[in-house]
Amino acid sequence: MQEKDSLHLLDRLAAIQDPRKDKGKRHPLNSILCGAIPQIMAALRNAAIAVLRFAGVDRIADEIKYLASKPQLAVNYITDVF
Repeated sequence: MQEKDSLHLLDRLAAIQDPRKDKGKRHPLNSILCGAIPQIMAALRNAAIAVLRFAGVDRIADEIKYLASKPQLAVNYITDVF
């Protein structure tokens, strides 16, 4: 995603009306994203580690470095394991 695309996405998300109205504090979108995005990335990392452990990989860090350049092999882990 390019920077101009992400700014466009932020503008679109900022245009969504707050359904809470005056019920609570309206947090700026960037503060919500600053908290949510790292949590999502951590959850994805943990899921990838769990799949590798389930597949019987002993050296997870080395395998992640290897799979970073071969995404199809990473997909094969998921389809073979489940």
